[in-house]
Amino acid sequence: MMKQTTLIFISYLIMLLAAFQYAQGDLNYCSKTDTFVGGSCGNSQCLLDFLGKYGASSMPKDCTCKPLGSNQRSCTCLIICKD
Repeated sequence: MMKQTTLIFISYLIMLLAAFQYAQGDLNYCSKTDTFVGGSCGNSQCLLDFLGKYGASSMPKDCTCKPLGSNQRSCTCLIICKD
């Protein structure tokens, strides 16, 4: 009984994931660069900065960070293009 329930649950998750990906369709990403104050080019810092500024719906990815001195950094990420 436990194996059957687990198998049904996993199958449901796979179908849900497939439906979600289909509903998203092809997303268009645009490159966006911003300057942020404070902190350094640490692990995932630019990703967190973009999430804070543009929200999770921007879906930032492939972020790069460049130190600018004076406690600033330039972050470039791909985000969902606004139509």
